[in-house]
Amino acid sequence: MLKSLVWVICFFWLISHHLKAEERSIGIQEVWQEAYLYSGIGKKFTIGVLVNNLYSSNWGNYDWFVEGGIKYKINNWLKVEGLYRQEYYKIGSVWAYENRPMLRLSGSKSFGSWNVRNRQRFEMRFFEYGPSRFRYRTDLKVSPQWNFTSWDLNPYISEEVFISKGTMSRVRSYLGIQGKKGRVEPSAYLLVQSNVKSNPWKHRLICGLCLGIEI
Repeated sequence: MLKSLVWVICFFWLISHHLKAEERSIGIQEVWQEAYLYSGIGKKFTIGVLVNNLYSSNWGNYDWFVEGGIKYKINNWLKVEGLYRQEYYKIGSVWAYENRPMLRLSGSKSFGSWNVRNRQRFEMRFFEYGPSRFRYRTDLKVSPQWNFTSWDLNPYISEEVFISKGTMSRVRSYLGIQGKKGRVEPSAYLLVQSNVKSNPWKHRLICGLCLGIEI
């Protein structure tokens, strides 16, 4: 177990280091690195902490956040989560922060060897500079449960829509792969993020690397 964990961490570090050096030449404009720890409390509750760093070919490290939360399993297909995020981002050369309490509802259902998940997220965003505002997000994720190799690797696709100030502001389209072995959950994805408010839409190609560990 320890050898597997060390191998996965080294692999993700090497890949992320290579991508940050080569992202401009292969068309990837941003690299997102994510790590989270979580633990179950009884049969119904799960607590977790997530850390994310975002890098851009133009701006370097331009955003990072820490997020904590607690999840309650209502039944076999429905969960509710209370989350709180503190996010830091660059405005020019100055770092600013945002505090963001969130409520998220997650429903999932299996159809044969396929799993479908939908999440509804309600966010209240409090900025260091500028007025506070509400945002709604919803995503749909589809993944076959083929369980390749001993890591139970499975591909997935996902689409996420952002609603801010009463209008659709952003769309994210994911193509990724995720796995689980013991308490380790690695995943990686390519993401196209579209700014709907611009005309024509502005698109950014993003690579994400994630590592989850159950403690």
